[in-house]
Amino acid sequence: MDREMLARFRTILENNLKELLGGVGNLPLNLERIGEVHDPMDLVDFASSQYDQEFLYQIWRRNRERIREIGDALQRIRSGNFGICTECLDDIGLNRLRVQPTATVCIACKREQEVLRRIKAA
Repeated sequence: MDREMLARFRTILENNLKELLGGVGNLPLNLERIGEVHDPMDLVDFASSQYDQEFLYQIWRRNRERIREIGDALQRIRSGNFGICTECLDDIGLNRLRVQPTATVCIACKREQEVLRRIKAA
């Protein structure tokens, strides 16, 4: 992959990271506030509050995972391993990287992983 393409992916990843970091910081505060209801609640209010708290927590966890994946992809760019499949060491196709710049495996290896996952689940 040439330098220009790597620079494009770096910019995309850095922009995604900035966007995520802007939203992740507020979620733990929102989680804390949800549990601070002091008025007596009926069961429906309590269930709704619990649902909201779990929903925000799942978003927060997902964003933290995305931040980690982006950081790993930026590290692969710096180390010269970006766009190389971690399974077969072939190039990850540009179309796949355009859709998912944090991808670590090529389409063929991803398909194989999915087949194995389905077999284990059965």
